[in-house]
Amino acid sequence: MALALCLSVILAGSSALSPGAFSIVLVAAWSACIAVINSNCTRRRLTKAAWLMGLAIAAIPLAQMIPIPLRAAGALAGQAPLLNAASFLQVNNWHPLTLDVESTWHSFLLASGYVAVFWGAATLSQNGRVGLIYLVLALAMAGLLFGFAQMVHPDSRFYLQPDAVPGTLTGFFGNRNHEADLLVIAAGLAVALAGASPARLERLTLYALAIVFAAGVIATRSRAGILLLFVLAGMLLLQRSGSRKAALLSAGAVFSALLALMLFTPVGHMSFLRFLGEGGSFDRILIWRESLVALREVFPVGSGAGTFAQAYASVEALEDVSGVFINHAHSEVLQVPIELGLPGVMLVGGALISLAIRFVQLGRQGEKLAQAVLCCLAVPILHSLVDYPLRDFAIGSVACLLLSFAFASRSSVNVPRPVTRHPSPQTAIKATAIYKPRFWLTAAGLLLVALVAQTGVADILVGGGRPALALRITPLSSRAHLARAQQLIGDGEWAGEATYHAQRALWLNTYSARAWALIGYSALQRGDIARADSAFLSAARLGWRDEAVQQYVFRRAVETGSAETAARAADALLRRNAASSQTVMDQVINLLPDAGFRDEIAIRLAESPSWKSIFLARLNPENQARAAAQIELFRALARHKVPLAVPDALGYLERSNASGALPTVLDAWRLMHGAKAGDPQLSAIDGAFQFNDRSLFPFGWLPRDGRLAQVVALSPGSHSLTLTSPDRQKDSDGHASPRLDISCGERGKGASVAGIQAAKIDGKQAIRGTITIPPKRCALQILSIGPATEIR
Repeated sequence: MALALCLSVILAGSSALSPGAFSIVLVAAWSACIAVINSNCTRRRLTKAAWLMGLAIAAIPLAQMIPIPLRAAGALAGQAPLLNAASFLQVNNWHPLTLDVESTWHSFLLASGYVAVFWGAATLSQNGRVGLIYLVLALAMAGLLFGFAQMVHPDSRFYLQPDAVPGTLTGFFGNRNHEADLLVIAAGLAVALAGASPARLERLTLYALAIVFAAGVIATRSRAGILLLFVLAGMLLLQRSGSRKAALLSAGAVFSALLALMLFTPVGHMSFLRFLGEGGSFDRILIWRESLVALREVFPVGSGAGTFAQAYASVEALEDVSGVFINHAHSEVLQVPIELGLPGVMLVGGALISLAIRFVQLGRQGEKLAQAVLCCLAVPILHSLVDYPLRDFAIGSVACLLLSFAFASRSSVNVPRPVTRHPSPQTAIKATAIYKPRFWLTAAGLLLVALVAQTGVADILVGGGRPALALRITPLSSRAHLARAQQLIGDGEWAGEATYHAQRALWLNTYSARAWALIGYSALQRGDIARADSAFLSAARLGWRDEAVQQYVFRRAVETGSAETAARAADALLRRNAASSQTVMDQVINLLPDAGFRDEIAIRLAESPSWKSIFLARLNPENQARAAAQIELFRALARHKVPLAVPDALGYLERSNASGALPTVLDAWRLMHGAKAGDPQLSAIDGAFQFNDRSLFPFGWLPRDGRLAQVVALSPGSHSLTLTSPDRQKDSDGHASPRLDISCGERGKGASVAGIQAAKIDGKQAIRGTITIPPKRCALQILSIGPATEIR
């Protein structure tokens, strides 16, 4: 059991295990469980509660893989991808409730690993479980030392998990929050063991370890970890308080410290920001909002264990798509019902109620150590409200060890069994191995070990580019079928066997957009355009993340004149990776003369996608038609309240000037605005603007560093300007507060302002000055003035 726990913490500190680590930790867990169950260290084995809880954990994923008639499955909520695939493939076979059989199978095997750790630890004696607790402390300390090495040398060799962020203290984990969870648990366990230890030196050592672990939590800079440290401290104080008064004082002290942490420290402020919408792909509010949409689609049946990522992608709004793949809901309150449906909610609710009842019973029985250990179990449970620590097998295995203290075997000593010299025939039959629960548990464990090894070998073969061999081992692997279809298509075999494997992959994983794409390519190769279009559009309905699907949809939408679909597909492609999608960006620019497409792209740009600035920087007015189309795009953006930033406008005009197209841009501007355009020799910009409601013209006045600015194209020489403002305050030089500055774009401060004088015009304070533009390298300028001003 110690070896299994070590392998789990060191190798499985990520929610996305590699096939090798997946196989090693599960085989180790079940081997340890079988060894413990078949040992003679205890007289009584697992309690009924432990049996039921272990079986329930793995029951729902297993039930989701039982095939049922397609008509029965289609009558349930959330089965639209299955029905669409069945209609396209023209099949009426039985199908499991899960929409991705292989992902649910992996989840079942992973859940069985949790069961193995739980059953094995629950069968051990009390001393054995305490010994594993000390091992957890040792592993936490080793991970902390490893984490300090990561901080000193932030390179990849000190990070065991590929998803770890260099420069952060993650220990054996890929996520610093999960490392903080282990350290908080270790600090609580050290306090719990110190309270149960009679030796003074041991108590002092354990308290010192708790302080070290608490310091490690702070070093991780995990907001959740620091908050949970206070919560656990409060729970342990309440659990150890002998009187109601002491309990209330302890709770008040911890609550006051926690409140001070939240209100007066950066940690608290960052925590509030995290859940008030901090923006970006990891915004919790955004993820939870989209998860609620997925929940409405699949509840009460669920999409299948392990299928959250596919379910989320199938409903994800295009505006939220990025290069970051959302693989968890960051809240088990949402992910459990999405994957497991109402049965999963009932299971988790029943488990928590049983745990609470058992916690109270342990307190009445005087089992202070077990009760304190369960307080530590609250750390990953509470963190699961806003994250997914229990989906890391490392944290999950430690949690199962802690859970075993609540439902452990009642007998912890070796008591010899009486020997019957003359057993009756019935007694003799019941004494045979086949009637013993441990016989069946051993048989089931060995079968699961074989299945884990089979699945792991197949996954390794698929990753190694040998899907044909993997299919001989696991013919129901959708990943192997998909890899084989891609391999055959890559060799030029579009039809026949490639189509068969793509269809099998789709039937086993009806969420697979790539399987739809391969079927579409196969149909396209055979000249069946209608079937290819149907396949690709079905794939697009599953989300906007598969690049091959969006490229095809974009091309076909352009060919068929579907402006809205083309704009959405282009947006999806550019959101994923704008830097490597220059071809798509050039196609979008070439399509701007089409008014319908231009308006749709303006709608997409109004959402301020990640590719907006790159796209605007790429615009190049080569001729009057293209310049007019691009300025019409700017005008459409202004209608959507999306002003161009000064650098965007400056860059566009600089490119126009460098290519000799500036007169063309000015002509297009005059054509658009007529009388509003003004004298192009004085300015390339329309000076009229409305700042308060932000309805600005393209290239109009824009906020910049707390002031207003615009790009101008003043000719070389001197120009007299007058600025008025209702603001009557004056600066230290006696000038009116609006200040006038001009610079030669991004090339320096070659332009100058001189002769500033205060004046009064129409009852308003004003300043007058002379602007001098140098004759060279200053064709474009940025004119900036103080806020709330007018230019005349």
